[in-house]
Amino acid sequence: MKLPIIASLTPKSESLPLIEIKRLTPAYIDEGDDISFQLYFFQPKAGMSFEMYAANKGSRPSNYDTEYLDMVDAVIAGRGITSEVINSNRCRLTLTDSFDGKPLVFTRTVKEDTKTEGLQQGDIILAEPIGCKIKNVISFWINDTSTTLPGASTLRVIDDGKSFEGEDVQITIVTEYMIPNTRMRFYCVNEGSDLDNWDDVFRDKMAAACADANCTWENGVSPNDGYITFTEDYDDNHPITFTRTIKEDYLTEGNEQVDFILSEIPDGFIIYNSATSVFIQDSSRTPEYIGWQINLSQNTVSGGELVVLGIVDKDSLDFTGSVQIEDTGNDDFFVNSLATDIAAAVAYTSGVTFDAATMTITVSSTWDRSFFIDRQTKATVTGNKYAIRLKNPTGQSKIKIADEVVFNGSPAVTPFPPYLSGVNISGAEFSSSAMPGTDGANYFWQKTEMVDYYASKGYRWFRLPFRWPRLQRSLFGGFDATEEAKLDNMVNYITNTLGHYCLIDPHDYGKYYVNGEYEVIGIKEGNVNPEAFYDFWERLANKFKDNPKVQFGLMNEPLGNTPFDWRDYAKGAINAIRARTDAVNLVTVPGTFYTGAHNWLGYNDTAFRNFKDPADNMIIEVHQYLNPGSSGNNGMCDLDAHERFVDFTNWCRQYGFQAMLGEFGVSDVNTETECNTEITQSMQYMQSNRDVWRGYTLWGAGAQWSGTYHYRLNPPHNDYDSGTDSPQMDFAEQFIFNEFS
Repeated sequence: MKLPIIASLTPKSESLPLIEIKRLTPAYIDEGDDISFQLYFFQPKAGMSFEMYAANKGSRPSNYDTEYLDMVDAVIAGRGITSEVINSNRCRLTLTDSFDGKPLVFTRTVKEDTKTEGLQQGDIILAEPIGCKIKNVISFWINDTSTTLPGASTLRVIDDGKSFEGEDVQITIVTEYMIPNTRMRFYCVNEGSDLDNWDDVFRDKMAAACADANCTWENGVSPNDGYITFTEDYDDNHPITFTRTIKEDYLTEGNEQVDFILSEIPDGFIIYNSATSVFIQDSSRTPEYIGWQINLSQNTVSGGELVVLGIVDKDSLDFTGSVQIEDTGNDDFFVNSLATDIAAAVAYTSGVTFDAATMTITVSSTWDRSFFIDRQTKATVTGNKYAIRLKNPTGQSKIKIADEVVFNGSPAVTPFPPYLSGVNISGAEFSSSAMPGTDGANYFWQKTEMVDYYASKGYRWFRLPFRWPRLQRSLFGGFDATEEAKLDNMVNYITNTLGHYCLIDPHDYGKYYVNGEYEVIGIKEGNVNPEAFYDFWERLANKFKDNPKVQFGLMNEPLGNTPFDWRDYAKGAINAIRARTDAVNLVTVPGTFYTGAHNWLGYNDTAFRNFKDPADNMIIEVHQYLNPGSSGNNGMCDLDAHERFVDFTNWCRQYGFQAMLGEFGVSDVNTETECNTEITQSMQYMQSNRDVWRGYTLWGAGAQWSGTYHYRLNPPHNDYDSGTDSPQMDFAEQFIFNEFS
């Protein structure tokens, strides 16, 4: 029996209740300290439910004085919440009519166990929401302080857990047995460090804090950089502490990460952690985007099938407006024209009108939230594909997913090799604040001789980061001819001259630079609506549709959208590629929140379980670093960091996905000795699980990385003919493995 194709055009609002988790204690804590976190409920409703669980090694029951489930039961007792036990570290919470709507505060005490276990990460994760949305996972790191050697000099950077706009964030550099006159660098990085996010200047705060702690501060090159000297008058009991205020800017930017980092630390210190990460939560304005969308339950068809297009409003918000529908493919698939089939459906649907002259559907506030269009395919279907597109919305709505496509049978795709090893050719994505900037000064398209160097090592996959606003200087505009030629030159050299594979990567974190700042895709009343993103990919896909050795990376590390919104935009982009162009190239699809493998289940699990490519030629792209916090801001490796791949790998296997590792850092194992085991086991794990993993591209190739950069892969002085490799490259080379069909 042949099943019908069910499609829905959904005017959608983000009106569901929201549950948000927030850490109340610092990210890095000592044995014997408390871990506290809070759940906030926005517009809670009886019957909504969600899972909450503790994960990672820092969440093992042996680390705590109380059991996880006992902690949960004590907090929800008498609050109108029921709990269903899933396992010892996981339960489903359901709200009843008697829930009071107030926040829930959970606290556990870390046990002082006198075992040597190193720094351990733990996570509290919200997942599997029913009747609500969830936001955020929290992570914390337990310092193994019960076995610190007497008299050893130690360092840690901690924050107080604050993260909302308008809040004060306190950062403390905690020391033990500090050696007088020690000098080290301290700085803040990542997009959350932009001066526009703060009511103060980092180095001004540091100068005052250092003076108060009897230390000296020397300004660095940037306002976010400098050097601390711990003088002979410094006292461990009076550490360097400073407070910064997150600005309430009333701009919708999504969550932004800022990292406070100690580096250039002399030998001999026990470093519990040299950095802490704060995720600024965009609480001054909530993204809200109502958009039409079309989704098909299958994307192939043969003769004599019923195709059902449905317009459905699943939300409670009154919705009025109109949208145009047009065929962009072969309407010969069907017995009747699209206009005829729509008119027939309108005749028995209240609150919906149709103008055949303009192909416009208009819905009023009285429509019954469902509108289905039956389309019968001919007994014999001819042509390659049928595509349908939404455009020109009016009223309250915009377009969230514009395209869908039905293929006449499965489209012919060129198989991608089973497994490839590669590198990121970094440089063209540099200087995000200099837009468009100047090649050779602000950013750098690399020379082909650098590609030759990595190809000679055996790398066959090259990820090519660049900036969307440099290639497309205005939304919906044509590509800049100069920038386009540089992209073409590198892609053609990799794929045609060398015969290798190139993954093109708009390295923009789910944003576009407009009116002097970066703006998240799909923000209500914003400039960067999803259709602009789809237009960009339509143009890019048309360029490379005839080159099967080019892969399309939809976006680098999206940040700022909910997982469900980003999923819709990724779906809209891949649908536009398949519907508007003849490209069936492999597409790599990232998740939100930096697309980390370690927190995939906390952020992207539910949203992406049923993600589909109409051409069935996509894989998931994740990034994973092994340092504390997985940020990649230093070359350290956590104990058992290789285990960060396991849950994501099992998730892919369970839901039928394959994956690639788009970024991964190899450190200098001569100085970061713990990385030898962690990197080796990570690479071996991927090769041993090739039913899921299709390969990787290492981070850190590029002539402009400094000689001290912890992931630098280029040879010293960028001398490709010297025969001398960087320590990182010397270690990474042993893991090169390529498997061809």
